[in-house]
Amino acid sequence: GFWPSDNTDPCERLFIQEGFTQFYAPATMTCWVTDTPDKAGRTGRCRTAYKFHSAMCGALGIGSDIGKLDEDSLAEYKKHIAEYKAIRRTIQFGTLHRLSSPKSGLTAVQYNGEGETVVLAFLHSQAFGEKLPPLRLRGLQADRIYHLEDGRRLAGNTLMNLGVDLPLAGDFSSCILVFTDVETA
Repeated sequence: GFWPSDNTDPCERLFIQEGFTQFYAPATMTCWVTDTPDKAGRTGRCRTAYKFHSAMCGALGIGSDIGKLDEDSLAEYKKHIAEYKAIRRTIQFGTLHRLSSPKSGLTAVQYNGEGETVVLAFLHSQAFGEKLPPLRLRGLQADRIYHLEDGRRLAGNTLMNLGVDLPLAGDFSSCILVFTDVETA
């Protein structure tokens, strides 16, 4: 794999990763979670989920000193690593669609694999009362039903034309949506 930059700030990495994936596949992009403080630091934007989700956009690696993590942090790391392992094949070898550029304040990338679609979305900041528009997906089969982990069942046509609401709010929030393609409409 390739190391795109020594800058491991999770928000700035989204810009770097967008450029990198214009030329190289996500499987070749090593993305590390590092010891950036979660509550402070130079930018204050290093929430553990956000930095993991940012690093999940390629080949996830851990650059943190895990020996210094407290029990709660270690449990959260384990949870995110397990989450990544469940979707890494789709992320590394699926078809990448850039749904929204980091330049827009909302970054969203979609990976379509065999029977699975993974969306990683990042809200950089949100004005008071601002509502996010639904996110329109790409490259799905219009006549297929896609199951979301929360139990919703949505047609490919609906996801591509009307979109899906993102469970994001506030500054530096992120989410993963996993859709399973299981039936014909």
